[in-house]
Amino acid sequence: MLPNQWEIVRKLLGWIVCAKRPLKWREIQAAVSIDTCRQMFDFHGRKLRSSVEEYCGSLIQVLSDDRIELVHATAKLYIHLLLPNYSLTKTKTDTSERANTFVKRS
Repeated sequence: MLPNQWEIVRKLLGWIVCAKRPLKWREIQAAVSIDTCRQMFDFHGRKLRSSVEEYCGSLIQVLSDDRIELVHATAKLYIHLLLPNYSLTKTKTDTSERANTFVKRS
């Protein structure tokens, strides 16, 4: 896996684990499209080109209404082992920054 792909997987899994409800793929694509450094939203230029299954493999499942969730509660424990530097606080901060950028640009 390329370093950039690993960073994408880390973000995706972090968002999925931290979400209060299962996210839809379009919501994740919108979050990826936000550049917090430049305070801009570029859906076509920044959206992910592969499916969530290609990035996260068997750790997630896509439900019929396009909601994405972990396959099992034990997957959350595995993600903590897989991502030793995983930080719930860092992921929540990243999510907040993206939301603030989106609101400012809307």
